[in-house]
Amino acid sequence: MNPLAIIELIVKNLTDRIALGVLFLSVILLGVAYWLPGLLGPTAPWLHDHLIVFVLGILVPIVYLPTGPIVTRVHDRISQSEADNRRNHRLQNLTRGEKVLLEPYIREDYRSRRILHTDPLAKGLAEDGVLYIPDVVRDNLGHIAYNIQDWARLYLKKHPEILKDVPRLQKSGDS
Repeated sequence: MNPLAIIELIVKNLTDRIALGVLFLSVILLGVAYWLPGLLGPTAPWLHDHLIVFVLGILVPIVYLPTGPIVTRVHDRISQSEADNRRNHRLQNLTRGEKVLLEPYIREDYRSRRILHTDPLAKGLAEDGVLYIPDVVRDNLGHIAYNIQDWARLYLKKHPEILKDVPRLQKSGDS
């Protein structure tokens, strides 16, 4: 977790607690000022005459506290949208070799293929999150399974123009 996220987390939780404290203190003081003015001594008339302190002490936290979940939800949606755009941009800018490697996943409807474990294209696509390596043992020829991520498979099926210039090839080891 980066330092800015930690600071944001601490400040957010601290401000929520301060807002709740102000809210409860304002409610308690309002009750005391109206129903038990003798407890406050000489400050009771001042508090009784300055209701705006209580109104702001109650109103501001009531308005502020619900904004946290709303802002968080909006931030999460924006972050998810940015992540989707980055992933889609990655698929829109595939090299010819990457397209050839991904072609059987889409045209032959494969979810998993065995590819030589030293293949740099497969490794790169796995590092970028387009493919992933399931926990399957390497075969005797040095091939390991590479599965395509569902989001990548769906995106490539939805946008067949990305793979249109790739000839249909049947790779050995496909399954």
